[in-house]
Amino acid sequence: RRERLDVVLIDYMLPDMDGLELVSEIAGLVDDTAVILMSSQGNERIAARSIKNGARDYLVKRDLTPAALQSALVEALRTARMEWRSSQKVQRLQASHEQLTDSIRNLSQDLHTDLSNLESSFSQLKDNVQQSPLKELVEHCNQVESRLRQSKQFLDDLVRAAEKQKTARS
Repeated sequence: RRERLDVVLIDYMLPDMDGLELVSEIAGLVDDTAVILMSSQGNERIAARSIKNGARDYLVKRDLTPAALQSALVEALRTARMEWRSSQKVQRLQASHEQLTDSIRNLSQDLHTDLSNLESSFSQLKDNVQQSPLKELVEHCNQVESRLRQSKQFLDDLVRAAEKQKTARS
């Protein structure tokens, strides 16, 4: 726990637990450590469980040669590092996405406030214009007011979509 390990070789038969338990514990603690379970006998069920529990490989001791061990170590290290880098990139991408979503929500809220203020000012202008004999100007004011409402609705929908997406990720 105190030191970063590149690779851990675990024997299936341990004095106080089986190697599968230790594989699970180590895999739960660190993302970039390559864990390899070894056993004196080949057992497909144990091999499958070891991989499922986080081991990068399952080796049978009687079939092991120095070249095969080296190959397994190199591959396990390569895979562990590649998966760790990928995990780090996904985390950065998720953080960036969350920041972007927050920025969009804040921008939408700011725009909504500005549009509300514009709508209020426009409504006052329209009330003043309605008292004038210019009917065409009143109709134009009605069209602008309608578009303002549509813009506000679009922004409201955008904020709701961002909130729904954020909730779905959580």
